[in-house]
Amino acid sequence: SHFVGTDGEDYFARLTNRFSRNLMLGVQLDRAIVGNTAFGPTEPKERRIGGAVDLSYQFWDKYSIFAQYQLMHVNNRNFQTGDDGTDHLLRLELTRSFR
Repeated sequence: SHFVGTDGEDYFARLTNRFSRNLMLGVQLDRAIVGNTAFGPTEPKERRIGGAVDLSYQFWDKYSIFAQYQLMHVNNRNFQTGDDGTDHLLRLELTRSFR
């Protein structure tokens, strides 16, 4: 199931640009209101807003590396009033193509 539960909203936008055959840059924005994820009322709702930037580079014909940095501000984390903060996520991926 989707993380926003049965009573939530998620707005997501992503733009990418390929600068060359081997290099691609991406930018994304995300706003989510996480609602009821269990039976019965779950108040307050968790609210998230953030964005990310990523870079993908292909090398040696069959290998590519992907790096992304995401920043997300969260209000009412885990449905707890006042549990606010900022989350940072760094993703690194190495991919090999077998084609």
